[in-house]
Amino acid sequence: MYGLTHLLLLVHMGLRSLHLKRKVTKINEALPESAFFMATKYYMSTQGQFYIGYSLVDITPTGVVRGREQDSVDRNQQRNWETVLQCIGLRTQPHCIQLPVENIVRELTALNFGEFYTGQNQKVWTWLWATESADIYDLPNQPLGGLSKDLEQVPIITGLTETAKFMLPIFYPYGAIKNIYVERYAV
Repeated sequence: MYGLTHLLLLVHMGLRSLHLKRKVTKINEALPESAFFMATKYYMSTQGQFYIGYSLVDITPTGVVRGREQDSVDRNQQRNWETVLQCIGLRTQPHCIQLPVENIVRELTALNFGEFYTGQNQKVWTWLWATESADIYDLPNQPLGGLSKDLEQVPIITGLTETAKFMLPIFYPYGAIKNIYVERYAV
């Protein structure tokens, strides 16, 4: 006998073979009808899209969600990461999130940040995620324009472990002071 957790896993994986249909039928007989429809509502379709994000802002996910010191570095790094998660989740539910990784980039000009940020050995945070719908962040004639608008001028906490110096304490995905951007990621 399969449980609801197993059903969710099978549906999420998108397996559609006859063998699976037989299992789902057996599971459906054992579970209330509403449980099956609830589970099928949340599967990752084949029309999904992966994205990669780049940030000069310290978005290290520390897991610190409470602390005695209001201005602790660990808590503020987590706050910046939570802000990014909230922004990418405004239009869709992000899936398969790979936590940010801090990289030291020898030459920042190789990336698509604003001209204001130059120099060698700069810290850059990268992370990956997926969405169920391709082009969910697009605007007419603006690929990823919706996500850029969602990130635009969102407050950040600076003075953590980042090496870039920001003119304003905000995420800005455009022009000379671009400190965060996203690209489609081919898997």
